[in-house]
Amino acid sequence: MAIPLNTQEIERFTKEPWVRERVGDAGMAWIAKGVVPIRDVDQMPQCVFLDDDELCSMQKKLGHDFLPQTCQSFPFGFVSNEKDQLVAQMSQLCPSIRDGIGDLVTVQRLRDKLSQKGGSERMSKAMATRHGRILTQSQYMRVVHKWLERLERQAPPLELLSELYDWTKAFEDALPGSSEKPDDAGVTEALARADETQLFRFQLSTSLPFQARTLHAYVLGGLSYPSRVALHHRIDPRSAMQSLRVLWTKLKWILCRGSVHVLYIRNPVPLGSVDGVERFLGTEKARPINRLLRLVLERRQIFRDPRFLMEVIIDLALSTIVISRYARCRAASEGRTEVQAADIHEGISIVELALLGHASQRQAGATLRNMRRTLIAARENYLRLLASENSTS
Repeated sequence: MAIPLNTQEIERFTKEPWVRERVGDAGMAWIAKGVVPIRDVDQMPQCVFLDDDELCSMQKKLGHDFLPQTCQSFPFGFVSNEKDQLVAQMSQLCPSIRDGIGDLVTVQRLRDKLSQKGGSERMSKAMATRHGRILTQSQYMRVVHKWLERLERQAPPLELLSELYDWTKAFEDALPGSSEKPDDAGVTEALARADETQLFRFQLSTSLPFQARTLHAYVLGGLSYPSRVALHHRIDPRSAMQSLRVLWTKLKWILCRGSVHVLYIRNPVPLGSVDGVERFLGTEKARPINRLLRLVLERRQIFRDPRFLMEVIIDLALSTIVISRYARCRAASEGRTEVQAADIHEGISIVELALLGHASQRQAGATLRNMRRTLIAARENYLRLLASENSTS
């Protein structure tokens, strides 16, 4: 939803007369702040450089090399992992990547995209436990490998996520001593003790807890019209009435009442009908979500910034809940009571955009940050959130 510009790109755009002619003074003000401005076109946020034929006017006028790095390299990103090896980050927001359309990417293509991206990012050298203990990269990667082992089990995603939460909590509680930086022997002992953690078995939730309603209002409400076009870097003015409609739309998500227009869903979503759609996370239909959870950990992007270990688990859980709710909304919008594979795949794109992408992680608002803290602090809230999308199977 926001294409960032680095210092060199800002300078290049500022010096090009055609850019100013295209975006005007209001657009240039946002370019000077380091972001490509957008406009509201048919209730969708659209880059100011997109023509009516849905092709980039900048590329047509000035060539591919003039584009921002973000545009040149999409859908690719790169992270140097714990072994200093390059890991390609291919965005699930791109349907070709998500659905496996087209030919396999060649090594030369990857090299070209790496050059366009301007190099790779690196994983954080350390992560923290919720008690404030600092784990080195090699230590927290031992935890990550344990997570990946557990995600290999053929179990419903919510069962795996509850297990990861309890296992990680047990690991953090088992770290011996009071040193801020535990040694490797202490980490080994804590890993062994965590492996003895008892698993939680789900019960079906009959109501939507406040955390789930807030999550849907924040993520899916933010992608509903008019919220999705009410962005700071929009160049056409926003009316007072539209601001009121933004608040009203998010209130609809909180109350589960009325209908909303959600990104990539053709028909209005009757929110009151969503609970009439099957909960599929305990069925074979959830396999793409299981694969996504492993992929997020394997591609290492989620470990780019220093953070709490438990926040990674929380983000995996939030993503799973949003995918499920979005898929059920898409089915409800077409009057269906069963979710189809296409609904789930589109939900995966949504979480890539709103929760798991590079920009979305770094630009998380206060609502999401506070929700993470609440779910880390209170296991009951976490389990209640997972149960809100649990199936009876």
